[in-house]
Amino acid sequence: MELAAASVTRSLVLPAPADEVWASIRDADGLAGWLGDEVDLAIAPGAAGTVAEGSTVRRVVVTEVDAGRSVGFVWWDEAAPGEASVVTIALAPGAGDDTTTVTVTERLAGAATASVGAASIGDLVGAAEASWDQRLHALIGHAARTDARV
Repeated sequence: MELAAASVTRSLVLPAPADEVWASIRDADGLAGWLGDEVDLAIAPGAAGTVAEGSTVRRVVVTEVDAGRSVGFVWWDEAAPGEASVVTIALAPGAGDDTTTVTVTERLAGAATASVGAASIGDLVGAAEASWDQRLHALIGHAARTDARV
């Protein structure tokens, strides 16, 4: 029995223009500190690398980049390579260009959701939601520090 993929979407409005927020997404230096503790990844279609967060190391393959607007990638925990998920991070400038909405969507692969069973899908989605909430709130401080460097 194949279970449908579960999806998590989170959005946050940052008090910074889109080009400043993009600086926190466009390369490994920008991603480190909010996406993971250590990031070794070029933001270019087909690029492969890693994101380490505590003891968890995720493999990442970038699938799409629309410079200044969005990045998409597939990632998976090295300890569970069959549980990949597809992530899109999109930026939308706010009115007056002084704010930016960051929207993250993570689609948990069918294999990942099937491996935990239907009774635990809510737990899996809840954990992904909590992780993205934490990452996006870390992005607030990171974007402010990036603003000081731009």
